[in-house]
Amino acid sequence: MNGVFGLLSSCMQTYGPFLFMRFLSGVGVGGTMPVLCSYFIEFQPKNHRGSMLAALSMFWIFGNVLTAGMAFLIIPHSYLGYYSEKFQFASWRLFVVVCTIPSFMSSFVFFLLPESPKFLLENGQETHAHNVLRKMYIISNRNKRKEDYPVKSLCPSQLARKTTQLEAVGQKIEWTQLKQNFSHSFAGTKKLFQPPYLGVIVNLMAIVFTLSFGYYGLWMWFPELFLRVEQSGGSACSQLPPDVTINKQNSEMSVYRSSFITAASNIPGNLFAVLTVDRLGRKVLLSGSLLLSGASVFFIWFLSSKAEVIAMSCIFGGVSVISWAVLNVISPEAYPTNM
Repeated sequence: MNGVFGLLSSCMQTYGPFLFMRFLSGVGVGGTMPVLCSYFIEFQPKNHRGSMLAALSMFWIFGNVLTAGMAFLIIPHSYLGYYSEKFQFASWRLFVVVCTIPSFMSSFVFFLLPESPKFLLENGQETHAHNVLRKMYIISNRNKRKEDYPVKSLCPSQLARKTTQLEAVGQKIEWTQLKQNFSHSFAGTKKLFQPPYLGVIVNLMAIVFTLSFGYYGLWMWFPELFLRVEQSGGSACSQLPPDVTINKQNSEMSVYRSSFITAASNIPGNLFAVLTVDRLGRKVLLSGSLLLSGASVFFIWFLSSKAEVIAMSCIFGGVSVISWAVLNVISPEAYPTNM
């Protein structure tokens, strides 16, 4: 969904359809992110779970850096586009197309990965789940053989047993199983908003909202911030004088370079989270990161040079990204597997 609608958006010639296609592409992102951590955590040993999930977040940072680099290489070069009376395909549209490639690649690569053992058990595929777990055992213990795996069989889950009973009495299994699966999923979701998990979900919702509000709000504003300071030479938060206009074309290459540097500044912060999340603890890292990133934003008011703006944006990005890494660890760990 992310790739297909992203690709279609590159061809939209007017703002409304382009925005609608980007919205649908974003829905695809929203469906992917929560599944990734839940899937990934099933294959990790408990003592390395935190650092492994934080390491997974590192590739989000690499994606940011790669995107900024590709923008720098593609968008400023107008000759990469196609222009006619009926159809305009500027260089930035080519950049949009390039950005869909990882989504298409991932959608195919996932078919090569093992299915979630939890999902297989819930759907009555005990043998398949057993094979996946045995493969995990062999990979984790290189000196072992398949025959050494101590678990010989798996018991079907309660949901799978109900399905088997329905098959035995000859009921229409497709419709009944669909209703059971929906009911089972709804019951698990409802528990999120009941004690003892109500406080957890409310806290996580508040953290995700505030972090998204600050991180993405500033991230979208930074390119404009770079331009304002470079053109006016004053504070980024002050009103521009009436005789000052921002020449975006002349400053374009400079802004791309600044965006690339800012994206790269996230790498040390995420690496720090990988190395310390299992030692310092989740709460200390999350609270400290949120506090420091919020404090750093306050100083944007006093910035008056391009170097200062880049430095502060790097500090903000490097510190706030720790919160994202830790949040990806805390969220799936806060609930039992059946939820």
